[in-house]
Amino acid sequence: MNRPTDVAPWIERLARVGYAAKALLYATVGILAAQAALGRGGRTTDTRGALREVLGAPYG
Repeated sequence: MNRPTDVAPWIERLARVGYAAKALLYATVGILAAQAALGRGGRTTDTRGALREVLGAPYG
């Protein structure tokens, strides 16, 4: 696939930021899924409690 040469630099930077944000989201979901699979957790909580847990973690 050929890469267009007339793409503005700011569009390319914006696309890279979007890919980085997507990667961060997938990594966060992956970490949370791994923690659930390994048995870390087990408390039932609401959405605020879940957000508090994520923000209290070293990666949050």
